[in-house]
Amino acid sequence: MTGWASTESEFWSDVFPRIADRAAEKHPELRADIARYSSEFRKFLQILKRATEPVAMISPRIDHLWHEFITCTAIYRDYCIRFAGRFLDHMPRTAWNPLPEQAIWNFFTAYEAEFGAVAASWFDGVSEQDVLSLNRGEVPTALRWSGYVPLGMDTAWAQREQ
Repeated sequence: MTGWASTESEFWSDVFPRIADRAAEKHPELRADIARYSSEFRKFLQILKRATEPVAMISPRIDHLWHEFITCTAIYRDYCIRFAGRFLDHMPRTAWNPLPEQAIWNFFTAYEAEFGAVAASWFDGVSEQDVLSLNRGEVPTALRWSGYVPLGMDTAWAQREQ
């Protein structure tokens, strides 16, 4: 990993806390629970490593960590290649790039299978109405979310290119 860390554990103990601190400088709401959000983000990346279907990032706060990590392009790229075996693309859900709603359920299914009940921190910063919708098994219309789509899966923008 070009000198950033020799093991994944070393990365999470020595490198990622600096990235998380940068995210917390930009988003002060992260500061009080940065260790918890970082731990959940690490779980999210573990899910993406095995993902064969789109997976949603439903937490605006944990997503801030992903965004900050991506801005450290060399470190992010090296982490992905070395520890995930491929680049883990971040895809915003937009009108021109409509990630499938199934990605939300793929997140919940994968998280619960690997880690148990979804931690409450995933819902920090999510409106009460959106949390209620998720708990009823509905996709909240107001929830802004992003996600990951495995390489090779069709996306709306790729289909327009053809």
